[in-house]
Amino acid sequence: MSYQEQLAKAKRKGTAKSLMVDIHTWKEPGDELVGKVMEVKPFEGGKFDSTCMKYIMDTDNGMITTILGAAADKQFEGKDVTGKVLWITYKGKTDLEGGKQCNRFDIREL
Repeated sequence: MSYQEQLAKAKRKGTAKSLMVDIHTWKEPGDELVGKVMEVKPFEGGKFDSTCMKYIMDTDNGMITTILGAAADKQFEGKDVTGKVLWITYKGKTDLEGGKQCNRFDIREL
């Protein structure tokens, strides 16, 4: 089967798998993300002082990765959310001591 024939078959059946993961950033309170958690793994870099977890999710819009931050990571400690469908709503930032901030979320399992 030629590559063009394989492409036509994948389009017809909807079986082409995306190898790209898009980044979801939290901007405005009320922003939502819903999808199945495929993987949770450490992320080091960016503006974070410590290692945070990145959540890779399968959504209606494809594969998405997002970072919730250390406060949310602590809430998930000891819980395996892999394979679960989560509905995440961003609630904005909270001011902490020392001029720091943390993101607040409402996270529900569907």
